[in-house]
Amino acid sequence: MGADPGVRARPARGREARDARRRGLRAPAAARDRAVHHPGGVRRRQRAPVLHPGSRSRRVAPPPGARVRPQHRRGAAGGDRRRDRGELDGGRDLRPRVGHVRWRAHPHPGLRQDRPVSGGARLCVATICFDGFGDEDFAPTFELAPRLGVEDLEINAWYGRNLTPSGIEGLLRRCRAGNLRPASLQVSPFAPGPAAADLTREVCRWLWLLEVARRLDVGVIKATGSARDTCGGLPALIELLRVVAPVAAERGITVVLENHVGNVIEHPEDYHAVFTAVGRQGLGVCLDTGHFVASGHDPAAVAADLGDLVVHVDLKDCTGPGTGHFVRFGEGVVDFDAVLARTLTPGWSGWVVVELPLLDRARVISDLRAGVHIAARHLPLQAQLAT
Repeated sequence: MGADPGVRARPARGREARDARRRGLRAPAAARDRAVHHPGGVRRRQRAPVLHPGSRSRRVAPPPGARVRPQHRRGAAGGDRRRDRGELDGGRDLRPRVGHVRWRAHPHPGLRQDRPVSGGARLCVATICFDGFGDEDFAPTFELAPRLGVEDLEINAWYGRNLTPSGIEGLLRRCRAGNLRPASLQVSPFAPGPAAADLTREVCRWLWLLEVARRLDVGVIKATGSARDTCGGLPALIELLRVVAPVAAERGITVVLENHVGNVIEHPEDYHAVFTAVGRQGLGVCLDTGHFVASGHDPAAVAADLGDLVVHVDLKDCTGPGTGHFVRFGEGVVDFDAVLARTLTPGWSGWVVVELPLLDRARVISDLRAGVHIAARHLPLQAQLAT
């Protein structure tokens, strides 16, 4: 058979292929279908591509009039159908990866879409109310929280297994099953340390916590300070926040600093020192009513002093100044109505958290409903939860 004019075979190994190439003939099938080795040791047959006349491409051109099926290769940019579905942006794949939550634009499958991203005061309940301080893997929370009627949870993630990729995915799966959703994330206290290496480790921890918040689709991470005069004190915390806060702001996340009796963030002047040195980009105040009373402050007066720096409120009752004896709502001295009236001004946006540390699991629902009733007086959209 004569050679096909203008059609040449791609150089192939083997004497037979070389001879055919010298004669200007198409390489025989035996050479084209030569078995080749893949890097993984898998053998397969590979047909040598044939150049189309006048083309420099290695892809075989279809004959005139042939129907060509679009090729969608894994890892390539894909076809127009994916672009039409909004999955491509300039060749960049916008689809969420399996097991990940893309921030805001692509919330995790199963999470409700009607939660406002910003604007208005919203109510949530902390998992510590059901789990206490032990590592319960949130089992009591997912058993009891649906009975309370508050769908949004502040996740108290203090244990390592809660912050692994599989732990995050399991948490989201159980939220979907219980018709619950993460609202904010509380983590272990800031611990920058006195040395540069301590600061580096803490920065790395916070970079991962920002990723955890993204996967949970929450916009707030809450933490207290370390005990006063430890871990480098307030100056070390300020250095840490100078690094972390701008990154949080870029990702649309607010790091809220919670006051705690005996800690480096305890008094209003501690907050003023932080915000004067760092600014407010990516930062806010979590006003814990019970801990301010334990530290000898009137939380309503603190709310007036800190003003719009307060973006997060923890509702907790306390018997009075001291190390902090937290009790059921109504059994302490906190004037919740005064605090909320000072804080929830028109245009205020943030979470109001019912945060009563577990006292008695047998009556936890009734204990927490008392806190929901208090919040509902100032959150009209939540009033139906208090019934």
